[in-house]
Amino acid sequence: MVKLDKQISFIKGKEKEAGEEEKPLFGAVLRTLKRLEEADKLEAGDFKEYQRVYFEWHKGLLGFNPKWDGVQGNALKSIIKYLNGEAKEGNGLLVWEFLLANWGLQSAWIQKQTSVQQINKYLTEMLGVIKKKYNEQQQSTDELEEMRRAAGK
Repeated sequence: MVKLDKQISFIKGKEKEAGEEEKPLFGAVLRTLKRLEEADKLEAGDFKEYQRVYFEWHKGLLGFNPKWDGVQGNALKSIIKYLNGEAKEGNGLLVWEFLLANWGLQSAWIQKQTSVQQINKYLTEMLGVIKKKYNEQQQSTDELEEMRRAAGK
């Protein structure tokens, strides 16, 4: 696959050679490539942080570092994209940390799915479990508060 910087350079050259009718097309492609380049730079920092959190969690859980390859890297990129897109105010990393910190809330079977590729595969289900548990806990807290108020009257 051709790297973004080479693609940008190529399109810039074509834009200079293009006629007036084609220049807006090349300009649009160039703007898109530059946005992708900026996103890649941001994701690179995110990637390292997500990976660091995962490695620490994995080593703490199993006592050794995870096997890491391109498949795991691509799965982590998918997780980053999803969590950063879904989390409020770009707090995807916090959601990632929270998910791993609350691993014990998952079913016994899911708890055995510790590779990034497996986590990516079951990510929405895992987040659903945590959300359900949180909502149940919040509901119990609200009910307890109501009982306290009722008893105090």
